[in-house]
Amino acid sequence: MQAHALLKFFLIRRYGRTMRDPLLLGIDVGTQSVRAVVFASDGDRLASGSMPLLTSYPRASWVEQDVESWWDAVVGSTRIALADPK
Repeated sequence: MQAHALLKFFLIRRYGRTMRDPLLLGIDVGTQSVRAVVFASDGDRLASGSMPLLTSYPRASWVEQDVESWWDAVVGSTRIALADPK
């Protein structure tokens, strides 16, 4: 399903809102996961999703994360939020 169609389904079917109702997408990139939360303009929390981030420890006192995995987790957590509102 294309992003526009998914958003339309999400708004109308699940919440009785239209495409004219503004939404806010908050994204939190933490050290262990990425979280995406969809809010209505009145502050109602409509949905959320999260994806874990992998961390490696190649040496003592070293911590590494793959930057590309951050973007993949942003996309994934946003898709989860739009597909499975809470």
